[in-house]
Amino acid sequence: MESFDSRSRLANIVKSLKNQKDKYLLFKGSSIIAVLFSITIALASLLSLLSSNPYYYAFLKILTLLVLISAVFRFIIAPIYTKAVSNGFLAELDNLSPGLGEDTLNALELTESLKQSRALGTSDDLAFAHIAKTTLRLESFDLSSLYPLSKLKKYFVPLLGGILFALLAIIFIPANFPSYFFSLGIIPSTTGANLELANIEITLKYPEYTKLEPQIFKGGSGDVKAIKGTEVQFEANPLGSFKEGSLLVENGVSVPVIKTDGKIKAGFTVLNNGSFVITETSKGLTSESFKIVAEADKEPQVKISSPSEETIELGSEENIEILYEAEDDFNISKLTLTWENQKTQSELPITIKETKTNIIKDKLIWGPSGTNPADGETIKLRVLAYDNDTISGPKVGVSNPITIKLKDARSKHKEALNYAEQLMEELIDILGDEINLTHEDNDQNPKSIPSVIDTNEILKKQKKLTQKIEHAISTLDITLSSMAEDEYSDYTFFVGLTNMDLRLNTLSDERKYLIESFAKLDIGGLQNLMKREISEFEDDILLLDSMLKGDKLIDSLRSSSDLLNEYSELSELLDQLKEGDNSEIGKQIQEKLQQIKELMSQLAKKIDGLSGDIQEGFLNQDAFEALNMQKKLDQISKLAQEGNIEQALEMLESMSQSLQNMMASLENGMQSFGSSMMAKEMSKLNELVSRIENIEREESSLKDKTSEVKKSLLENPNSQGENLREFIDKEMKKAKELTNNLEEARAKIANSSPIESNPDGAYLIEKMIEKTEQLNNWLKAMEFNEAQKNAKSIQESTQGLSEMSNLNFGNLGKASEEINNASRLAKKIRSDLERFGAQENNEGQFADMAERQDEIQGETGDLTEELSELGSGFFVSPALGEKLGQAEDFMGNASQDLQGSQVSKAISNQEEALKALQEAKQQAQDMLQQMRMSAKGNGSPAPMMLRQMQSGQSPQGSDNRYVEIPELDESQIGREFKQRILEAMKGGSPEGYIELNKKYYDRIIK
Repeated sequence: MESFDSRSRLANIVKSLKNQKDKYLLFKGSSIIAVLFSITIALASLLSLLSSNPYYYAFLKILTLLVLISAVFRFIIAPIYTKAVSNGFLAELDNLSPGLGEDTLNALELTESLKQSRALGTSDDLAFAHIAKTTLRLESFDLSSLYPLSKLKKYFVPLLGGILFALLAIIFIPANFPSYFFSLGIIPSTTGANLELANIEITLKYPEYTKLEPQIFKGGSGDVKAIKGTEVQFEANPLGSFKEGSLLVENGVSVPVIKTDGKIKAGFTVLNNGSFVITETSKGLTSESFKIVAEADKEPQVKISSPSEETIELGSEENIEILYEAEDDFNISKLTLTWENQKTQSELPITIKETKTNIIKDKLIWGPSGTNPADGETIKLRVLAYDNDTISGPKVGVSNPITIKLKDARSKHKEALNYAEQLMEELIDILGDEINLTHEDNDQNPKSIPSVIDTNEILKKQKKLTQKIEHAISTLDITLSSMAEDEYSDYTFFVGLTNMDLRLNTLSDERKYLIESFAKLDIGGLQNLMKREISEFEDDILLLDSMLKGDKLIDSLRSSSDLLNEYSELSELLDQLKEGDNSEIGKQIQEKLQQIKELMSQLAKKIDGLSGDIQEGFLNQDAFEALNMQKKLDQISKLAQEGNIEQALEMLESMSQSLQNMMASLENGMQSFGSSMMAKEMSKLNELVSRIENIEREESSLKDKTSEVKKSLLENPNSQGENLREFIDKEMKKAKELTNNLEEARAKIANSSPIESNPDGAYLIEKMIEKTEQLNNWLKAMEFNEAQKNAKSIQESTQGLSEMSNLNFGNLGKASEEINNASRLAKKIRSDLERFGAQENNEGQFADMAERQDEIQGETGDLTEELSELGSGFFVSPALGEKLGQAEDFMGNASQDLQGSQVSKAISNQEEALKALQEAKQQAQDMLQQMRMSAKGNGSPAPMMLRQMQSGQSPQGSDNRYVEIPELDESQIGREFKQRILEAMKGGSPEGYIELNKKYYDRIIK
């Protein structure tokens, strides 16, 4: 076992020495080859000066390659593949230890013999002992010293010298030789890339639409990569003589090359991928080929981010908000919204907002009302983005589609009408019961009335009637809810039914009160209520009947329009058939004829369903021959099958004309019926508008007179020669001085020690400061009664503080001087206000204006009361009555202000009354316009009007009375005025005027 280990160790030692030798020889050979290659390149470069013949260049290159190959074989391959144990190797071992080389050789031979089981001249034990001994001797030496890499340092200096020699030689030889010498080719081309260029400079001028600055690339390879349409300027220094030449673009034009100051210049425009070269025509030299990479302008990216649903249900009068994003590598020139259905497509431009980036994020509102859609139709929406590429033309980016499913508005409308018909039937039933109950009471002979009335029977019948009324009200509520979502329901009638709902609920509440609130039944009150109910129900039934009849006329006209559209489509199909025989078109014609027959049958039923009074009073019966066209349709079908298209088209034109005549009759009948139905109500509205305008003129005149009185007070001097403005300014200065004294007193108290502090005293001073600020507000508002009350309160409070400070109560004594000064000023302000009020003599004038204000208020109240008592069918929103009520309240406030000589408050309330009157008049005028449109069959859809009203709602319940802001000539301006406003905001407000002052400050800031 030990002998085998010795042989293995010896083999490893030999193998390791072999690897060290190979590594050493490889580095040594590489160093020698590098020196030889550098010297060979230098010599070849120098020899290239002898001739520029391409074959001579090829000889030098081949010779250099042979030298390089020989050196590799001589100095690397041959040494490495010699025997591992050579004489030189044994000699090296002997140098380490005498006889080590021979012992190693013998040990290796013995190892080989033992391995092959050959006969030995000695015993195996002696052989193993010799191998072990030799192995131990080899392991005892550092064998790495046999092949040290440090010996290779001697090649460094020759290598460095050879490289420098080669570099110097390359520098001073023709430039075309190194480019060929280091190329892969063996034989240089006599017409190829033999024009050498240096210092290449590329200037790119991008298309104008990109708005990119020109770029310059120096020292590059000469290849060009740019967007299409880019203008390229090529510049370079030719390494040799260059007389004339051109720039040749692959599959393109030839551009002359200009030479100036030792440089050649030429330009071209990037249009496609390819290449270009520079040629020197006098010598037939050509540069290397330079690549052209033409980058295409990318298509814009556009998407719709909201709504995110795949399919959206939308009414014909509803709108959706579309959020979109569009991005382009340069700029977007145009955005459009496209829509398409089964028949047509169209697009609408989208306004582009300015942006600093190439990304547009915006939203738009779209609705199908302008597209004339059909019920239940499907519409696809997309946003298209166009870039501004002027070279290859604008590219279009298309967004993801949005599918709009139009609601079946006609089915929804039919449902609403069914509820209205049900309501009318219920009201007719209730009206019959009411009349029967009334007749039962009237038929009884007063002399035969028993002493005791059977109230239980009466209550039983009345409760049953009450249940029917409540059920009718419930049906009315359902009808209104359906109309609120029905795109075909008329807003005028929606208002009429809304008012009906209010009146019926009022009557129902009164009925419940009479029946359920007393132990003893009020027969007389119940009879009076039933008379009012009968009148109400009669009017309500007439209103519903008019609405339903008018809608039937409109529905017939709408169906006639659908039929006319079918005629038009049939005419187009016949025209197509005339151009050539086509079995598919013939099949479509037959299908279209069948559809027309069905529509004609439906229209005939609708016309027959119109009540006799409408047919006889508002329609021309002769125009309805268009409904008896079944034979003509069959004849058109036969003519189309026979190919007699011209005659078929003539018959269809005649039918279309008859249908149009019928539609004209329906439209005239509808307008006549509507005008007749609403004439009375429109007359009432006209009268209402006229009366509101008259009240508005009277209130405006009184407001102007009040303003003149105020102006007179401000400008005319009193007995002491000072006008009101001067007096107010003087008193406000005193109030300011009073505030300063109180603030100084507060500061002194605040700086006192905790032991001396008096919370009650500090609190009283703080309240006096607030009251002084309120006094300032009253003075500015010219409210002298309130200002006088406020001055009296301040004077009494400061007097009390003065007495406390004189007694040195708490720490108030430290501010006694300031408190006494404040008390003196408060007394003076109070005295001045009392004196000024005693000198004024405008009570009579204010009383006259207050009386006139009461008269106008009375007229407004009468109109409000009459409006609430108007007939059942009156189409006016309750909001109009509320506005008149608001005007009446403001007038009452103005009257009280005038009686108290508070002229500014009076003007404020008068202006608010005028605003309420103007809003009431506008509501009445809007409703009158709606009624006129409804009379013509063009009434606004209820959902659309409700959405508009909802978007324009304002919060109610806030104090929105007008606060007068002084003109510039009546007030301080600049920084002083702003400072006074800021100080006033810090102070309190008179009771009930907190919101008023907030609005006052907001308006000043704006």
